[in-house]
Amino acid sequence: MHSVYYFVFAVLIAVIGISVNFKFHIDKMKDNPADQGKIQTKFFIANAIIEIIPIILVVLGFMNTRPVSSTADLLIPIVITIIATLFGILFIFLQSKVDVTEEIKAFIRSFTFIGLMMILAFPIIAIVAMLLMLNMA
Repeated sequence: MHSVYYFVFAVLIAVIGISVNFKFHIDKMKDNPADQGKIQTKFFIANAIIEIIPIILVVLGFMNTRPVSSTADLLIPIVITIIATLFGILFIFLQSKVDVTEEIKAFIRSFTFIGLMMILAFPIIAIVAMLLMLNMA
């Protein structure tokens, strides 16, 4: 297995895990807006736990980094990374638009942007790593 797929698996695990975690916690927030602080704290703790395996995969990917022979070797991993990222972004935006009352709209908006930044971290790392592999050749 080429080291580029460590990054792809890290992106898939992180995006899917953070998306599910976001949905779980935003639903709690919509049901009980008074506990926003507790819910947000639990969201960050759950994200830290979810990101353990992707962090390990990123470290393994950088440890085993080899140059790619051509840009065609990176086409499928980059496409998978972009599709997974777009899925995560769309999923989070859709969750933030459903059943949001006017009183919690501002907090849901800020929580949505926090979720988006969490989702985007691993795809950015993966794409930078893939571009580094291309420059090594």
